[in-house]
Amino acid sequence: MALRTFTDIAIILTIENCLIQELPNIFTAEVVNQVFYAELTRLASESEDVRDERAQLQKEHDALTEGLESCNRFGGETYFSLEEIRLVPELASQGGTDPE
Repeated sequence: MALRTFTDIAIILTIENCLIQELPNIFTAEVVNQVFYAELTRLASESEDVRDERAQLQKEHDALTEGLESCNRFGGETYFSLEEIRLVPELASQGGTDPE
């Protein structure tokens, strides 16, 4: 068991050493500058699915905010504002209504 562990560690350290020694040659300033702008944009951008989900969540958020504002205007019961719910985690778990 100890011999196998020693062998595994020696192999891992050898491979890591080889890779680390080559990093300066792999990521030189010239290589980085040669990457096309489109490739950088692709790597840094988010997928269309994520953008669609963000838009859908924003719509839901807006609808819920409008509903909360309506409840605060016409409900007769005191509801917390979104800012109060965000600031106090316990309020979010209470459903947003005043427990008193």
